[in-house]
Formats: sequence, structure tokens, C-alpha cells
Amino acid sequence: MYLMSISSASTPKSFTIKNRLQFRPTEPLPKLKPKGCYLNISNDRALSDQFANLTDIEQIKTRLDQVLNQCARVAKYKGYKYFAIHNYGECYGGGGNYTIHRRKSVHCLNFANKLRYGVGKENSSFVYKILA
Repeated sequence: MYLMSISSASTPKSFTIKNRLQFRPTEPLPKLKPKGCYLNISNDRALSDQFANLTDIEQIKTRLDQVLNQCARVAKYKGYKYFAIHNYGECYGGGGNYTIHRRKSVHCLNFANKLRYGVGKENSSFVYKILA
């Protein structure tokens, strides 16, 4: 599992991942297709590999764009076709069958400036497909 640490608590300039990969928040977001908000079943997740946990970011709910950026770039680096953001900042990837439970959820938080994008709250995940 990849764990993120922040170099500066007030204004993060970069995120360092356990295996020494480093991503800067200003780097461009990979091309994504939002797939929507889905219910999680904790012991049977459709996307089961937790590769990052950003929930320790100070004021995380005001930095959701940075959470999306970090999760997307690490997921792309790891070769995932799909990834999901759960509990505001837990990043999951895995096989492509993200609709295995076929239960849409309304428990996601959408971005104010990009309503099609969001993150999952507790018990839900917002799923994305990486296009390029």
C-alpha cells in the first residue's frame, strides 16, 4: 500500500509516496471519465487495492481537487484502468468491474466547480476511468 506524507502542513508543495515517488499538486490531471458514485461493501470491494490514503491532509474537504489529482496520477502510474476515492481521501484501484454490486449511491461529495467530479463519503466511492 502506498502512503502519502505532506512536506508542508499549511501549503503542500509535493506529496511523497512510500516508495519515493513524488508528485506535485500542480502537475496536470490525467484525462479521466467520471463513472459515478457507488456503494461500498467493506469486505467485498469492487476495487480492492488501497494504494494511497490522503485522509490526513489538513482541511481535506477544501482540497478535494488535490486528492483527485494525487489519486489519479498514482493510479495511472500503477497501471489501473479504474480507480475510486472513498472516505474523502482513500484511493483504491483494481479490476475493471467497479459495478459488481450494482448499487449507485448518493453519498458522494461533488466539486462545486466540476459537478461531474467528486469523492466518496463513508461507505461510498466515486469511481473514475483513466483515459490517457
